[in-house]
Amino acid sequence: MVPLKLVTFDVTKTLLFFRIPVVEKYVSMAANHDVLVDITSVKKNFHNAWTSLSREHPNFGRDTGLGWENWWAKMVERTFGDVSISEQKIRLIAEDLLKFHSTAEAFKVRPHTKELLDFLRGRDVRLGVVSNYDTRLNTILENVNLRKNFDFVLGSYEFGKMKPDASIFREALKLGKCSTGDEAVHVGDDVELDYHGARRAGMRAILMLNNEENVDTSGVNHENIFRDFTSLKHYFERNM
Repeated sequence: MVPLKLVTFDVTKTLLFFRIPVVEKYVSMAANHDVLVDITSVKKNFHNAWTSLSREHPNFGRDTGLGWENWWAKMVERTFGDVSISEQKIRLIAEDLLKFHSTAEAFKVRPHTKELLDFLRGRDVRLGVVSNYDTRLNTILENVNLRKNFDFVLGSYEFGKMKPDASIFREALKLGKCSTGDEAVHVGDDVELDYHGARRAGMRAILMLNNEENVDTSGVNHENIFRDFTSLKHYFERNM
């Protein structure tokens, strides 16, 4: 096996989890502004809004002129589409949600993350982040006390391409000073965006599963599927 030089990580549901489910936070933040909404409708609308906005304005509106802050305001507007809310309140709710979801209070770090990162660092492996995220990514990682562990953070909005586009993984290889893709491993929770995206760029890949049901893992080497960072650390110990 080619010596490992670089390990990159996805963020959401790989390194970090929301302490409060996003939809629940939308409902409570709306209530702070005297807007009462039904959580069942909000769940449905949130999913539909995410799907439609990602199609109409990919990468948080980077290249369509919308921009990421307006993108999230549109998310709020469409998520609460069943109730009448003024544009001013939509903007205020969106601003409050963005602020909250940039703080350590919003996230919990996956158990045993520090042990895994310290182990890899001790083996002189470079560490990076590759995530589909807006410009808050570095701030969030700093606020949860993880940024210092990484040699680079590569967010889709600032780079200009989203996973699973091979170019964002190739940029990670460049930043990680890798000559070939098999010198690097990407760790993420999404079969298409993380696992297959990295593989198509020539990298090795690890899929983290989080007790989801009905995840289609066809085409994934089951020896490369893990559910916790302790098991993943043991894998690296055996294969480095």
